[in-house]
Amino acid sequence: MGLLNQPPISGNTQLLSEVILGVAIQMLKAVAKMNNLPCETHREMFRAVRAIGESITPDVELIREFGRAEELHKNFYDGEMSSDEIVQGRAMAAKFIVKMQRIIDTG
Repeated sequence: MGLLNQPPISGNTQLLSEVILGVAIQMLKAVAKMNNLPCETHREMFRAVRAIGESITPDVELIREFGRAEELHKNFYDGEMSSDEIVQGRAMAAKFIVKMQRIIDTG
């Protein structure tokens, strides 16, 4: 199954939320490193996403996609998201991850 075509949510949804965010962050860090962008703190991550979306691969959706992935982090701690919300967050994170992979592949 590809990133954008995933099975329904089941099992430990809090852990799944954090794993999805973790993948998005690792992909972001790889692209940031390739482009000498600081990317350690949450603030630096959002700045890196903004810089990538403005100058490296013009894409206004990157910040929104990463923001949705970041929302999954809250679910890891609170467990308040519904399965539908997690599915939507996973789909947005998957789009972000695919875009980061394209940058890596062409870099």
